[in-house]
Amino acid sequence: MPPSSIPLEYTAFVALACSLLWIATKPSRPLPPGPRGLPFVGNLFDFPTFKPWEVFASWGEKYGPIMSAKAMGHTFIIINDEDIANSIVVEGGMNYADRPTSVLFEIANMQSFVTGPYEGRIRAMRQMIARLMGTPTNIRKYYPIMDYHAIKMVKDLSHHKDGETTAMVALRKASAAVALHLTYGYVVKDDPGVQDPLIALAEKMLDTISKFSAQGKRLVEIFPLLRYWPSWMPGSGFKRDIKKSYESIRIACQAPFEWVVVQMQVGTAQESFVRDLLSEEGITNEGRALILSMASSIYGAAVETTAAAISAYIIASCLYPEVQERFHAELDRVVGTDRLPTLDDRARLPYAEAVCKEALRWVPTIPLAFPHLASQEGVYNQYRIPKGSLVITNIWAMQHDPAKHPDPMVFRPERYLGPNPEHESWKNAFGFGKRMCPGKNFIDPVLFITITKIAAVFNITKAIGPDGKAVEPRVGSSRTGNFPYGMRFCARLRLTVVHSGQDPFPCNIQPRSEAVLRMVSDAHSFPPFQLDPSAPSLVV
Repeated sequence: MPPSSIPLEYTAFVALACSLLWIATKPSRPLPPGPRGLPFVGNLFDFPTFKPWEVFASWGEKYGPIMSAKAMGHTFIIINDEDIANSIVVEGGMNYADRPTSVLFEIANMQSFVTGPYEGRIRAMRQMIARLMGTPTNIRKYYPIMDYHAIKMVKDLSHHKDGETTAMVALRKASAAVALHLTYGYVVKDDPGVQDPLIALAEKMLDTISKFSAQGKRLVEIFPLLRYWPSWMPGSGFKRDIKKSYESIRIACQAPFEWVVVQMQVGTAQESFVRDLLSEEGITNEGRALILSMASSIYGAAVETTAAAISAYIIASCLYPEVQERFHAELDRVVGTDRLPTLDDRARLPYAEAVCKEALRWVPTIPLAFPHLASQEGVYNQYRIPKGSLVITNIWAMQHDPAKHPDPMVFRPERYLGPNPEHESWKNAFGFGKRMCPGKNFIDPVLFITITKIAAVFNITKAIGPDGKAVEPRVGSSRTGNFPYGMRFCARLRLTVVHSGQDPFPCNIQPRSEAVLRMVSDAHSFPPFQLDPSAPSLVV
């Protein structure tokens, strides 16, 4: 029949049915507030490419402590508040234990400890780490090695006397040395001016991972079906890049691991995480593969975290000389001037403890923590968190919350002292929930003994430039691309792994006395271990 002859009752029934269907399928709760996006691409062009943690903090002033944004079909839940992060990620348990993956990583068959679902492999690796360093007591037997490498670091820093040589080289070398020693039992070559071959290999691995992960421009991340694109077709160059990157990373992970295996076979293996795990009964081939993957993950995390926190203390010494003066006074009063501090002094050095906490708060290594993936739909108050959304915890915003930390941009260790200490948000530097960093008990003593020894040995001041004026060090990084996954492309990658980094900075590092340098030299001459000259050499 013609349209004009359709009964009014039928039209009303169809309209009512459509209305009921729309009401039934409409989400009962709204998303958290956030910036209005564009059709199809959503907020893709709103995502900042420079210091996104600060931009998200400013968004919070407008939209509140929990926000949402959409891009390329993905929903992002951004959290600036610690209590909300605990309510969602920690109390949500397994619902937020997964992390997103990358198509590029899947094509390369690259296994990462910090990405992907919380499945058997990840759980097994975390259980291994828990056996090694699950409690401060577990890690205590490694204290002498940590102490040795802290002394080695200050010895290297003592060569930087001209005020223009960056300390970052020595910091990264020392952080890498202690990580390699504790992980593999490998002692870095101490040849002045020559980079150790294993450190060179490991640094190349980290650089390769960073560049590989930054390929947000790859269309395969936007259109995953391109993974099946034939290698001989134009536009498949990304597959050759993947193959090259994978081989470089495989060699860097395999070489030190196989070296430990050979050392164990001939009976010359030093105390290390890998040796201890391989010595357990019933280790299968699958278990060996997990140990290999875990060991390389420990190295990367340890180097980045310790180097960043130590550099934060050095910058603070330049900008806040009163902090260094109080630090020196406590060390002289408690430890004296006839020996260097050790980890056994820790309980009697509350200001040193506070300095380390403030270093982690002031410049967090990963301002935007590795994101969590909602495996099922969740709820927070009146807001919904859709299944498949990425939950991003803004660590920087939490650690610079003026409500919990007055003058948050100021380095002030006194925050944690006295009868009413401030909230210890520095703990958030290790993340939230099921996937928080399991290496805290390893990084914590390394950071304490290294910073404390630097303070005991050196007086650190601003460098003087060619114009005769003091050079002001910049806090954090000034580079726009100083992180593996650019925020502009994170919507396409479904990953957010952002490092704040630290620009190289000139500073004037002078020994407090000649006597203290002699103590460093004498202590460094007697390592707490004995290397076997017949041990097999590492081949890289």
